[in-house]
Amino acid sequence: MKFLTHHLFLHLLGGFNAYVHAEHIVSNAAEVCQKFGASLAIENVRVNFAEFLPAGTNITLTQAYNLSTCGYTSQVVSNDLCRIAMYVATSYRSGECKDAVI
Repeated sequence: MKFLTHHLFLHLLGGFNAYVHAEHIVSNAAEVCQKFGASLAIENVRVNFAEFLPAGTNITLTQAYNLSTCGYTSQVVSNDLCRIAMYVATSYRSGECKDAVI
C-alpha cells in the first residue's frame, strides 16, 4: 500500500505541475485547483472534491474513524494549498479514502 500512496502522490504532483504550466494559469489559484481536480483521470481513482485552501484557513478534522488518537481537532493552513480528496479502489469491492495536498 505504501507504493500505491507514493505512486499516486507523484502522479498528482506531476500532473498538477504540468497542468499549471500548460494552462499558464497562475493568477487564480482557486480556479486552477478546481480545474485540476476535475481533469484528473487516474485508474481506480474517483475524485470526491478539490478545494483551494488559502493560508490561514482553519481546517476542522473529523474525529470519525477513530482519529481521536491524533490529538488534534483542527489545523491552521500555513501556505496556500490545493486539497484533493479521492476514493482509491484497491479491489473490485474495497478501497480507501485519501487526501492529497499540493
